[in-house]
Amino acid sequence: MDTDRHFAFKIAVIVAIGFCVSVAGATYVDARIPSHFKYGVRPYRYGYWIALLAIPLFICTLGALSRARTRGWKCAAACGPLIYAVATSQWAFAPEIPHQGITLTCGMYAITVVLATWLRYSTIEIGYIRDQSLPLQVRLEGLKSVITLWQGLALATAGGFLALLVPWPVAVINANTHVAKAEADLFLLNSLAMLQIGLISVSFIVAPIREVVLIVMRLTSTFRELK
Repeated sequence: MDTDRHFAFKIAVIVAIGFCVSVAGATYVDARIPSHFKYGVRPYRYGYWIALLAIPLFICTLGALSRARTRGWKCAAACGPLIYAVATSQWAFAPEIPHQGITLTCGMYAITVVLATWLRYSTIEIGYIRDQSLPLQVRLEGLKSVITLWQGLALATAGGFLALLVPWPVAVINANTHVAKAEADLFLLNSLAMLQIGLISVSFIVAPIREVVLIVMRLTSTFRELK
């Protein structure tokens, strides 16, 4: 199933889960790390209630993405509600405003869905392949060059993701040692970080990487039909 409705549903799920886990995770962890170098224990009175904004966030993203007509507006619809939800809820996480963990992770979810949406609705100009006035070999060569371009983009997308996946957890764990000092607190921080890295990785695979692979597959199928 690869309809626009299914794609919009997937994007809405990604942003809703990303927001909910980011907010609920920060609410849970920050209330249990007394060795935090700057803030100590931070109980957020409305943290879990704000996490429930994931429900209207899902609905708004799904509706906005389904109604948008141009690629630019669809990209805005994919990330706009998430950015708005994060920005308007920062007051609840005082004194750390903006909350570094929430803004960074939600920012990565936003980048993921924008990239996927941009790829999904990219217009690939290959109308010339149906132009019978052009020699078949010319049309084949033109289509081949387009396929090569998108194959390169697919490799760059997947390769860049894999290159980041290795040092990313190490960098996060090292950074957390500058946030808290107690081993139990570091365990909580690192556990939340690994959960987020896992969720963001899955989102990147099922969204932008999948979309660029589908583009290459469609172009390759067209090439075979024309040949």
